[in-house]
Amino acid sequence: MSRASKSGARAGRLWSRLGPVALVVCASACAALIWATKPDHTGEEERTPPALLEITTARVSPSPVPQSVEVSGFLRPHRSVDLVLEESGRVELKPFEAGADVASGELLLALETDMISAQLAQSEADLESARRALGLARQQVERARALRDDNAVSEDELDQRESAFLVAEALVESRRAARDMQVVHLDRHRLVAPMDGALTSLDVEVGSHVTAGQTVGRLDAVDMLEIDLSVAPEVRTRLRLGDPVTVWPDISRASSHTGVISRLDEVADSLTRKFEVEVRVDNADGSLLAGSPVRCRLTLGDQREAILIPMEWSTQLYTERCVYRIVSEEAEAALIALTPIETIPVREAPGLLEVVSGLASGDEIVTERLQDLSDGQEIVPLRPTHTATQGG
Repeated sequence: MSRASKSGARAGRLWSRLGPVALVVCASACAALIWATKPDHTGEEERTPPALLEITTARVSPSPVPQSVEVSGFLRPHRSVDLVLEESGRVELKPFEAGADVASGELLLALETDMISAQLAQSEADLESARRALGLARQQVERARALRDDNAVSEDELDQRESAFLVAEALVESRRAARDMQVVHLDRHRLVAPMDGALTSLDVEVGSHVTAGQTVGRLDAVDMLEIDLSVAPEVRTRLRLGDPVTVWPDISRASSHTGVISRLDEVADSLTRKFEVEVRVDNADGSLLAGSPVRCRLTLGDQREAILIPMEWSTQLYTERCVYRIVSEEAEAALIALTPIETIPVREAPGLLEVVSGLASGDEIVTERLQDLSDGQEIVPLRPTHTATQGG
């Protein structure tokens, strides 16, 4: 027998022994594969669909919005006074610094007055001496008149006493006038506040020399501030004296004040063709600073209709603002869709958005739990008993 025949015989005997085992293993693997890929019908029958979310919704409708316009301006005191000295001299006293609040009549500056004070003291002494002489002359003339009634003195002597009394009386008046002039001269060396206000500037120091007529500072009345605005003709025609104006600092809308229109120009500026409007705002609490920029909202009277919603009823998706709008209903469930909308903030009511496009009157939108929802989801709408207007 050849070598090839012997090898074939051995392979046949090996296959006859291992063949049945290989078939059994192959059949077991196929059965396991079939079982693993078989659908689990029993699990599907036991699984229940998730419960639908109950979500509050609201229908949107137009609401009236007052029309307004915003204009920038600067605050200024409603009254300012330049502080001017009437006499020359050296500054002796300066009780206040710039920025202080002062009351009317308070001393702001005093110049050296040693010589004037000495002259005033002499004038006071001269006046007092003249008054004593006048008192003596009065006694003498009264005594002479009494004696004249008894013919104890002559008519000439009485005339002399009366003349002496008139001279003494004139001397008192002359000395009083001189004293009063010295008092005025002394007062002109003192600078007092002409009104209540804030000492905006006081540009001299103790020891410095000032000249008569020199402006040394400025006092501003800041309890009431004014703002000059320029408006277009179409805005001017819709404004009236006394109309309210909302004022807030240009850097922040956190706090606002209410002012009124105090002046309306009737003639436009020849260059800008705009009209000047003056607004007056109370500043008794001192929260506004003169010279600072502000924004003013002028209400134009009439109103327009717009759809308004609270900002929290919408969500930001990339660059778009969207709402979940109910697009269809079946039984108690409703299908929602993520609907892009175009909005602008409502200046008169922070936190509200005006819907420019994307929603129509009567549309129903979701008002809560927007983070738990997705586009195309079904919900159970919980509707309020009233129609939502301006965000409910």
